[in-house]
Amino acid sequence: MHKVLDALPSSHYAQYVETFKQIGCAGHSMGGYTCMGLAGAWDSWKRDEVIATALLSPWNKPYAVHNRIGKMKNVKTLYQGGSKDRPISTDLLKPNGTFDRTEPAKYLQIFKRARHSSWTDGALAKRFHEPMSYYITSFFDLSLKDRPKEKLEVKKSRIAELQFRH
Repeated sequence: MHKVLDALPSSHYAQYVETFKQIGCAGHSMGGYTCMGLAGAWDSWKRDEVIATALLSPWNKPYAVHNRIGKMKNVKTLYQGGSKDRPISTDLLKPNGTFDRTEPAKYLQIFKRARHSSWTDGALAKRFHEPMSYYITSFFDLSLKDRPKEKLEVKKSRIAELQFRH
């Protein structure tokens, strides 16, 4: 990931990007784990340009066990989980769990009946794509484009749990 982030400013794609000083990272499961590390949960992985992380049912237990969640500083964080996504989403929600230990600004949506595979392209997952995308887009609009936060405070019909701390 460090090599990719280092190479981006001089790549062909740089012509389409205004700045590489503020980057968002989105990841599902182990991809979420990676984004958490880049946001500072592992000191050696920390990248200052990563200022927003959308963590989609992220594998977060190692960071919780090693008390690393609070190391994610100067970053806005979005968590998404599913009511049938055990144990990952239950670790996000439990008292003094991952969401509680995350510094604000932070946002959380738990989708009714969503499983760990609900962020994939499987046939049963498609019913979640519109509301999941709504929150992810709203989050990056807020975090990277200074758009209003109100869209992240709307409880859509598939949401079992909605939390936020600014």
